[in-house]
Amino acid sequence: RPGLHSKRYMPTTDATDADRRAKLLAELADKPSPWLARFVCSVAVAAPGVPTCLFEGEVQGEIITRESGDFGFGYDRIFWIPQVGRTLADLPMPEKNHISHRAVAVNKAIQYLLR
Repeated sequence: RPGLHSKRYMPTTDATDADRRAKLLAELADKPSPWLARFVCSVAVAAPGVPTCLFEGEVQGEIITRESGDFGFGYDRIFWIPQVGRTLADLPMPEKNHISHRAVAVNKAIQYLLR
């Protein structure tokens, strides 16, 4: 959870990212930590007459209770990446673009298209 439908994690359409983070933390409150998590992105490259190619990017981390960072959106402020010792929201865009799930998937697709 929240999974593929993370934007629709809340039952109301006017929920903010902060609302969704608060709901997730409330659901995790009675569970033992660390709360392992991952972001996954899949990119498909499709064209007529050729097989569709799929590329996946993933970043693994932990959910933390104290928000940190001003960059990003969604769950980035509570998604801690142990390898870099910061949240996704702490990372400026150039650094985030090296490790984020979206960047990894898109870069794989770009490399495929350039070959």
